[in-house]
Amino acid sequence: MRQHRNALIGLALFTISAIVLSSMVYVTLSRGVAGSTHTFRAVFSDASGLKPSDDVRVAGVRVGRVEKVDLVDVEVNGRKQAAARVTFAIQSGQQLFDNTIASVTYQNIIGQRYLGLATERTPDRHPLAPDSEIPIERTVDSFDIAYLLNGFEPLFTLLDPGKVDNMTEGVVQALQGDSTSVLELITSTSTLAQSLAGPDEVLGRVLDSLRLVVDNLADHESGLRGTLSNASSIVRQLESRHDQLLASVGSINSAVGQLSRISENVTPDLLEMIQRQPGWAAHVAGPGRERMAYALYNVPAVMKGIARVTQSGEYINAYVCDLNSTIFDWLGRYIPAVVAGATDGHNIKHSAKCRS
Repeated sequence: MRQHRNALIGLALFTISAIVLSSMVYVTLSRGVAGSTHTFRAVFSDASGLKPSDDVRVAGVRVGRVEKVDLVDVEVNGRKQAAARVTFAIQSGQQLFDNTIASVTYQNIIGQRYLGLATERTPDRHPLAPDSEIPIERTVDSFDIAYLLNGFEPLFTLLDPGKVDNMTEGVVQALQGDSTSVLELITSTSTLAQSLAGPDEVLGRVLDSLRLVVDNLADHESGLRGTLSNASSIVRQLESRHDQLLASVGSINSAVGQLSRISENVTPDLLEMIQRQPGWAAHVAGPGRERMAYALYNVPAVMKGIARVTQSGEYINAYVCDLNSTIFDWLGRYIPAVVAGATDGHNIKHSAKCRS
């Protein structure tokens, strides 16, 4: 009866621990907003990378989360265009105003975004009521680095690797004194220059794409400044912990050296175990059959012994002096070799209680 009670107590503790840990994981992944919230909306021409459950931040502090992102049609300058409507919830203690600017900002280097809110402190501003919408005129779209890469795509497409190789070969031959290759060099250079120049519209597309990139960088000037400042702070923190980092590296080196010494002592026995004859199945069916039968016969006694270590209470009470297995000859030699290799002096040492 007491054994059943101990088992039930252990099962109950395990269940409670699993529920608590699962709840902590759920709360962490759900990224909910503490307390009561108010819902608002913001319209963007481009909300690339922004997803539900992403952060909503004011001055870098998380105050809410994005609920959903919908595709809608809006009218801009008398024309209808596709836009993204972002619905988000923020803490009820946070107030938005009619001059609040919403922006999709990079959160980290792997491309995660968050919704940033900024408000200018002007005397004529008015609070926004819950469920209000920030119009597209007061939002800053997501920065997309694909503009830069797409702008250079036509230039890379026009480059002919064969022409570049011909020009390089002509340069080498001209430097070696081959006068006949000079004309080929000039021709190849002219052809490559024409390929690089290309039509005027290609250069125009590159410049337009660069203009979009520069405009986006200008809009995110404060964010870039903050990123550089944070990077500088991280470097300073690492520099201030220079001695600790060096000490950690030294500890790792010592541990690796100890592991290497253990491996050197165990390797001969390990090779003998791998290359042993006969194999495992042949040993169990042949010479080791009696030992295996003896071991299985004594399993109930072993289980009773294990039960005794918990009969004093809800804890394990045991003092292990030695542990080995003789079912297989190689295993009986391998375990002591591992223990000896991990011990200073490579000799197994016992406490006074075990020696008595």
